[in-house]
Amino acid sequence: MNHPDPEHALAEHEGLVHWVVRRQWRGSLFYEEALHTGRIALWQALRHYDPRRGVAFSTYAVPAIARALCGRSPRRPPTPTGSGCPSPRS
Repeated sequence: MNHPDPEHALAEHEGLVHWVVRRQWRGSLFYEEALHTGRIALWQALRHYDPRRGVAFSTYAVPAIARALCGRSPRRPPTPTGSGCPSPRS
């Protein structure tokens, strides 16, 4: 997504980062560190998102943010909702 004002786009979608961290994150990172990691993932998602693929930005960004958080934490068991980090493939 080539947004003319990246700072505005980041601010507009900041809520996605907070949603993932609050609802899906149960890792070993401090909350602020998890937010920072999520914001970096949001920025990367904004850069790589292609609206021509027919997927809403939030559908694209939420898994990207969650993957970034999982990459920053040791493997953890699934939460009761089943949203644990996937185990690495051998």
